Amino acid sequence: MYLLSFTNKKELIKMDLNTLIWSIIGALVVAGLGFGASKYYMKRRINIKGSQIQNGDNNEAVLKSKNVNLNKRGEDVAKKDAENKK
Repeated sequence: MYLLSFTNKKELIKMDLNTLIWSIIGALVVAGLGFGASKYYMKRRINIKGSQIQNGDNNEAVLKSKNVNLNKRGEDVAKKDAENKK
């Protein structure tokens, strides 16, 4: 109502349509970036060679031959984690 007192209805409707169009474009861009990032993250996470068991507690994949830590905390930490699990 406050805007109506300073602008006529035609300008108000045009401004709302413009805002709507730009907000839709912005939402599509943000959704695209989010999807691309999650797709990249999942691709990086899934492409680990060997059979894997994923543990959600500390986000690491345990392979048959060796332990690979997805957080890249270092091999020493991954070895300690593997020893603690035994």
